[in-house]
Amino acid sequence: MIQAPYIKEDDQSRKAVKTIEETFLGKNTKITINDGRTFEGRFVCTDSEVNVILQGTHEYRIRNQSKGTEVDTANTDTTLQKRWAGMVMIPGQHITNVEVVQPLPPKTNDAAITAGEAMYG
Repeated sequence: MIQAPYIKEDDQSRKAVKTIEETFLGKNTKITINDGRTFEGRFVCTDSEVNVILQGTHEYRIRNQSKGTEVDTANTDTTLQKRWAGMVMIPGQHITNVEVVQPLPPKTNDAAITAGEAMYG
C-alpha cells in the first residue's frame, strides 16, 4: 500500500478520531461553530482534521427580529431561525462545541426521508 507523503496520521490523531466516533457515531448531535450557528443531525463520520459529516441536518441561527440581520450575541430582541440543510460537512477548524442531544426516534428505513420531513422538519 502506498501512502501519499502529505497524509500524516499520528497515533494521537487516530485515537482522537476513534474516541469521537465512539461517542457520537450514529447519534443525534448538535455542533456549534464559531459564527454562532448550530447544526443538529445524525453524526455520520469524521476524519483526522475533525471535519464532521452530519445527515438529516437542521441549521439554527439567531436572527434579530427588528432588522432581520444575523447577530453574534443573544439579546432580548432575537429569535432562533431553523432551516433544513440535509447532509452537511462542517470543517473542524470552525467547530467550537459538540454534544449529543436526545436519542433519535427509531425509523424503519434510515435512508428514507419523506418530502414533508425534508421541507418542514
